[in-house]
Amino acid sequence: MDGPRAPVILCVDDDKVTMRGLERALVNNGYSVLTAASAAQALTTLQHAKPDLILLDAIIPDMDGYEICRRVRSNPALANVPVIFVTAQEEGEDTNRALSLGAVDYLIK
Repeated sequence: MDGPRAPVILCVDDDKVTMRGLERALVNNGYSVLTAASAAQALTTLQHAKPDLILLDAIIPDMDGYEICRRVRSNPALANVPVIFVTAQEEGEDTNRALSLGAVDYLIK
């Protein structure tokens, strides 16, 4: 008989070093990890999988994380998935923007 499934976390970041570090830390702590290095890849992944949590960088080349968060919140199938920004953006206005779009937290790298 199978045990409980590991929580699934989608990590969205275009920085390979950051992505590898996050993925390694999460897998080592029992999480299943999906990764996306671009907004397009993240949105495609979200069409096929409903993660338990999304870790999202604010600055991604093809679309910023704020727009991804907005799209997640506007999708009824994903609206309740927690989004945490993990980013180098340190301005208070960035934090406020993320939280106003429905992110549950904003962590600075």
